[in-house]
This record gives sequence, structure tokens and C-alpha cells, in this order.
Amino acid sequence: MTDAIQKPLTESGPGLVKGKLGLGDVLFQGITHIGPAVSVVFTLPFIVSYAGAAAPIALIGAVIVMLFVANTVSEFTRYMPSTGGYYSFVRKGLGPRWGFLTGWSYFAYDPLGPAAVLGFMGFLAENVLKTGTGVDIPWWVFALAGLLVTWVLIYRGIAISTKTALILGTLEVLIMVALSISLLVSPAHSYHWTAPFNISNSLQGIHGILYGIVFSILALSGFESVAPLARETRDPKRLLPRAIFGSIILVGILFIFAGYAGIAGWGVDQAKTFATSANPFYEMAKRVWGLGWVFVFIAIINSVLAIAIASSNAVTRVWHGMGSVGVLPKELTRIQPRFRTPSNAIHLQIGISAVLTVAVGLWVGAADIYGFLGDIITVAIVIMYGLANISLFVYMRR
Repeated sequence: MTDAIQKPLTESGPGLVKGKLGLGDVLFQGITHIGPAVSVVFTLPFIVSYAGAAAPIALIGAVIVMLFVANTVSEFTRYMPSTGGYYSFVRKGLGPRWGFLTGWSYFAYDPLGPAAVLGFMGFLAENVLKTGTGVDIPWWVFALAGLLVTWVLIYRGIAISTKTALILGTLEVLIMVALSISLLVSPAHSYHWTAPFNISNSLQGIHGILYGIVFSILALSGFESVAPLARETRDPKRLLPRAIFGSIILVGILFIFAGYAGIAGWGVDQAKTFATSANPFYEMAKRVWGLGWVFVFIAIINSVLAIAIASSNAVTRVWHGMGSVGVLPKELTRIQPRFRTPSNAIHLQIGISAVLTVAVGLWVGAADIYGFLGDIITVAIVIMYGLANISLFVYMRR
């Protein structure tokens, strides 16, 4: 294949800076794109609404499923590391038409991610500030401020943006681990250590467990965002598979641990109220940490910014790759000469995120922006994962 998207990684000339990222950089690209704090705090109550106190069983099942999906991405990155990500994988295996469909599905995935998390972060920041100080600042101000920070970091280079994501990701993981340990040390009165692994505690039996696994897809997606950074990674055929599996395993362990601790801290017989609470982790943090609950809010802010950075880095590389083969306008292949970043693709992504954040937030309400865009993202993810799995089978047979 002679397309620009498939050129050897050793080519010379102006373009994306090559060999800049190490294992730690791409590993945290996957971890921060998944967003451990956001996955736990935002998504776990929804999973509990189906699986009840047995939610950890659903989380374990979801991690196993996602490891199989991760294997597909890992195998493709071994044979054809590319900035095009899923678009390139499916295009190579099933042909341009299916690749085009995958590309459009991708447009309903990563490009929507920053708007979903930044909009909801703005809603939380507005409420926390208003409740704590009485100061009322509109949610969209916080959301656009976060988007501005994202813009500056991803424009100034892949190294600085991934290093920032690494710092933010490490901090949020440490906070969530500390909270989980505190909840296990001070559990609710109705807790027994085996209860979260008892299917009878599911609110809808085995069906609730299965629903919980399905709805965990959104919470654990994002590991594949390391693939579009192939051209900027040292030895991508070796490092990218490690980062893919490493991010799933590490976040999966944290997700299961935090889910188990959340059930312990809230109470097995109170699973229904866990699912309907506005923010159960805030309430539990106030119980065990007092004023220290603010660290949970800090973890969410960190997680949101890291997700925005990681998803924007991934999608701009995909758009750069699709522009290289003529699927999107060639203008998207323009590289900023000083920072060696796809400047036009970055400007486009930030513009789309700004419009989506404000428009969808005003339409459905900032409180519902994450759920509304999350539903769209989940459908797109299922399509991409399905087509990629089929494509790998066809590609390896051929």
C-alpha cells in the first residue's frame, strides 16, 4: 500500500515528529483516555442501577471482554502501525468502503469525547463553587477554559501534552486508590466482604450483570487511542501493544477495586440509592475524609483534562492520516513547523469541541451532556470494535 498513511515510519522530510514517545507516554495516553476517575465516579452508579451490589462481577466481565478487543488493536499495531487507527485497520482488512464507514463511526466517538467530559465538568464546577462560596459562574465558562488549556497543550507538541496527561493521570489514580482504601477501612454497616461477588445481590439477576458488562464498554474504552500515535512512538511495533494491554489491565484493576470499595462504603442493602444518588462518591468522601472530599473533585478535573488531551491527540492524528489518503481535505495534513503537530486538524477539533460543548449543553442541559453524548459514543464504539474484529480475521487469513 503506497498511501501516505502507510508510509514507513523511517521516512524523512517534514511531518509528525518521529520517535519522540516512550512506553510511559503511550501507556498514559491509553490510561488517561479511559479516564479512571471519570469512569468510576460518572459511570459506576449507572452500572449499579442494573447489577446492584454485584457490580464488581460485571466489572470483571467487562475487563475480560475488553482484553479480547485490545488484542485486535494490538495485533494490528504489530503489523501496520499507522496514524489512521481504526480507519486504517478496517480499510486494510475489509477495503475502502468499510474503512470509510469506520471513519464516520470514529467521528461519533473521539471528536465527541472532549465535549462530553468538559461540559459535565463545567456543570460540576458551577455547582461546587455555587454551593461552597455562593459565587455563580456559568458552566460553559469552565468547559471552554478547559478546552483552551487542551488547545494550548496539544498544539505545542506531542511530548508536552502526553507528559501533562501522565502527571494528571498519576494524580487522579492516586486519589481514587486512597479513597478506595479509606472506604474499605471504614465500610458501611451492611457490608460483608463476599457480598459484591454474590449474583443474588444483582438488582436484575444475571441480566443485570450482563447489562452492567455492556454499559461498562464506554467506561473502559479509550485504550485504542495509543494506535494513532504510532508514527511518533519509538519502536511502535513493540511499545504500542504493551501500552494497549497495560492500560486496560491497570485501569481495569483500579475500576474493579474502586467499584468494590464503593459498594463497601455505601452498603450492600443500599444499592438502589447508590444508583440514584447525584454523586455517591462525593458523599462517601465527605463521610471518610470530611473537607478532604475536595480531592475527589480535583481527581475529576484532572481526569477530564487528561481525557480531553488524550482524545484530541488521537483524533487529530486520525484526521491527519485520513487527509493523507484523500478521504478528508489535504489541508488537514498541514504540520506546524516548530512544534511538528497537525495544526489544522487541531484547530478543527477544538472548534468542533467548542461548538458541541455549548450547543449540546444548552440543548439537553449541562447535567445531561455526558449521558447524551455518551450514548452516541457507545453506539459508535460498538460499530468500530465489531468491524475491527472482523477485519483482523480477514486480514490475518489473507
